[in-house]
Amino acid sequence: MLLSLLLINVVSPDHFIPSCLYVKIILRYYLGVFALVAHYEPEHTLARLAALLHDVGHVPFSHALELLPNVNHHRMTEALLDKAPLDKLLEDINKNELINLINGKTQSVLKDKVNALNADNLDSWVRGG
Repeated sequence: MLLSLLLINVVSPDHFIPSCLYVKIILRYYLGVFALVAHYEPEHTLARLAALLHDVGHVPFSHALELLPNVNHHRMTEALLDKAPLDKLLEDINKNELINLINGKTQSVLKDKVNALNADNLDSWVRGG
């Protein structure tokens, strides 16, 4: 799955962010969140999977686009879990538990119910300076 992230060709409008740079930034972010979850909850395999998949619905400028009606990268992430190729890769996984970890309904180091200090935010703060 990480290899497919490297093969995605994403170019922002007006080429502000070339695809290779965007993919490198996203890959580092996913791996950073995964590393934090793996460090603090090494026995929680589903949380590590959730860390890798928690933002697959995120596209360039997602947060700006979410000002539009019916655009939400969290909902897009949930929808992508039921589409190829992820649906086949996750067929033996309890998707409800996975989604609850991703959206913070099930508390873990990845996300918590109040969305305060968690691996998702911590990695963003470290990388965003």
